[in-house]
Amino acid sequence: MKFLKQFPMRVAIVLAIQFVLGVYVNMYVTFPEGGDANAHWEFASTSLPVLGHIILGIAILFGSLGYLVITLKKKQAQLRPYAISGFVAVLAAFLGGESFVSLQDDAFSMLMAIGFITALLIYGAATRVKVSE
Repeated sequence: MKFLKQFPMRVAIVLAIQFVLGVYVNMYVTFPEGGDANAHWEFASTSLPVLGHIILGIAILFGSLGYLVITLKKKQAQLRPYAISGFVAVLAAFLGGESFVSLQDDAFSMLMAIGFITALLIYGAATRVKVSE
């Protein structure tokens, strides 16, 4: 049960780090003009800040999925709404980021930001929920 108690705060901290990294990428990294999705992904794979942002995003996605699965398996009904909605928010942010890299459309950057802030609020609220032993 320790994982269920600690995960929301830990993921909130990791989301804050992800935010700072994302702001850095947004401010100081410029994707090449034109090109197709393959060219954009090739650039992303060679840009350390972008790659770090992607890897951390994948870790957050799998962590939130693990939290969801464990919450459901351990029958922690009070955490289910947070685990489900937190995972959906993280998934939205992840898919927004993936689509942004491929298409370079700012609407997907906005989806990533909305998913991020939603996940942060959800997991922040989950830190206040009592976990039964």
